[in-house]
Amino acid sequence: MAKILERWDKSLQRVQKELGLSQEDLARVLGVSARNFTRWFSGQVENPGEAHLQNLQEIETIVDEARKALKSEFVAVWFRTPNPTLADLRPLDLLSSRPGQARVHVLLGSIRWGLPV
Repeated sequence: MAKILERWDKSLQRVQKELGLSQEDLARVLGVSARNFTRWFSGQVENPGEAHLQNLQEIETIVDEARKALKSEFVAVWFRTPNPTLADLRPLDLLSSRPGQARVHVLLGSIRWGLPV
């Protein structure tokens, strides 16, 4: 259990840093309230739940794909910029749902491999 929480904490910090997110933004991306998110960080909640862990893992995978597809200095900017391929939504706003995550992942794969989008 301790390893899961340690990995959770490292993953949260990595995604937050990579995308330049506040705790409130990261909570929104994970689909939880800012209050629950604060409780996770303070240790009041020992296990955030399997669904949240899986969600974070998928977001990490997407961030990894972004680092492969884009120059590192543009990753955070790309996630915050409305994208015409995503109906002018910001990729960051789509990360809070599985279908949105899939759309962002597919787009990044297309960018990485030079496919027209």
